[in-house]
Amino acid sequence: MKSTFIVIPLLNSGPYEQLRYALRSITTHMPIDRCILVGGKPNWYNGEHIQHEDYGLLRKEENIRDKVIAGAPDCSFLFANDDHILLAPITSTWNKGPLSSTLVGRNPNGTYGRLLHNTIQRYGDVPNVDCHCPMMMTGKGVKRTALFDWPQFGIGFKTAYAQENWLESVYIPDCKTDKLPEGRQWFSMTDTFDVRQLVDLFPNPSKFEI
Repeated sequence: MKSTFIVIPLLNSGPYEQLRYALRSITTHMPIDRCILVGGKPNWYNGEHIQHEDYGLLRKEENIRDKVIAGAPDCSFLFANDDHILLAPITSTWNKGPLSSTLVGRNPNGTYGRLLHNTIQRYGDVPNVDCHCPMMMTGKGVKRTALFDWPQFGIGFKTAYAQENWLESVYIPDCKTDKLPEGRQWFSMTDTFDVRQLVDLFPNPSKFEI
């Protein structure tokens, strides 16, 4: 597999301890040469960094989009969030079922419910690619997600990327958890996830830690 960049958008306020283990897990399973953080920067980080403002809750997905555009190289790269943990290499683009299924049981007037409605309004009831896992992208492909006006509350950034770039995806149940899961290639940490669960899995610092 070719070496690659990773681009991670961050809020400008920490803590960033989950990011430490996200980077350890990703660099364990993917040949990452360069890491670009956009937004915040931990004091233990020694990779590349681009300053970027935070937009606020009503423009959360738009903020992610613009931070990724700011950091995206011209070549292919891996987009990830600071709470993504890899347990195997990324082999596909994943989806968690149609957008409508994600709406079931959610408040339709909440921020995420409105985001889902906006996404359906633009693309129809397509697969929801906004799983809690990293995703391969290209700089040119990311820019296509900004060629139209985004509504308040935004639309799903990764779903927009898949639709604007005619990208197929594979279904898998999403996984955001506070405990180590079994039989997964990836998962995402909740805010209450204790990173001490990952010490034995990823004891060695990544190349991006001081």
